[in-house]
Amino acid sequence: MEALLMIVQPFTLILCRVTPLFLATSMSPLAKFPGMVRLVSLIVLSICLTEITVTNWLILSKERWLFNLGLELGLGMLMLLSFQLTITAIQILGRVLDMQIGFAAAGVVDPASNNNDPLLGYIFSLFVTLAIFLTNTHHEILAVLTETFKLIPPGSWNGEFYVSHIMGFFFSQLLLSLLLLGPVIMGLWLLDIFNGFIAKTMPQMNVYFVMLPLKIGVGIFLLSVAVSQMKPLIAKMFSTIVSWFQLGWIN
Repeated sequence: MEALLMIVQPFTLILCRVTPLFLATSMSPLAKFPGMVRLVSLIVLSICLTEITVTNWLILSKERWLFNLGLELGLGMLMLLSFQLTITAIQILGRVLDMQIGFAAAGVVDPASNNNDPLLGYIFSLFVTLAIFLTNTHHEILAVLTETFKLIPPGSWNGEFYVSHIMGFFFSQLLLSLLLLGPVIMGLWLLDIFNGFIAKTMPQMNVYFVMLPLKIGVGIFLLSVAVSQMKPLIAKMFSTIVSWFQLGWIN
């Protein structure tokens, strides 16, 4: 019985920590993968991490084990928060850009959360998720994730963390998102000023329907120009996500 507990207890604690990263329905980069693929990957990764990180395990009491399962699940959700805050920051700026470019009437319905996501924000979120795998950032995240079990062994976290670090992470990702989309928003804002002058000089013209195709064309052109300059900003955004997994916000 003790031999079985020495295997089951660390495995379940590790499983709880990595479960949010794999089974979250809308916040994880793996959310678009089939459920069975994510479940099998979760179990295989948990088994591998148990073999790699756990050496001498002291059997916990039933109450302590169940309590640590909850703490590990909470720690996994906090680690997942890095992706959620990044996607939220991008979608906030995407919604502003949708309003500026004229796509506010359109949207993408997320069946997982029943939310009407902004069109451009949704596209940029998919772009960032794809870039995570294309740039092999997921390899760095897995390597750092393995190190977290050496930094904070399973069942040893006391539940304390720094809220200020979480707020700082969100504002840093929001600032990077603003640098990504800010030039496009500024260019469309200048075009709105031009539209205002047109509306004042020619009040008989329906400026909205006349200028809307121009705004969409200019917005897409500015986006194409901005995308070519996004590589260093996206690399910085990814490095910030990787640094989050180093658990510097844990007390």
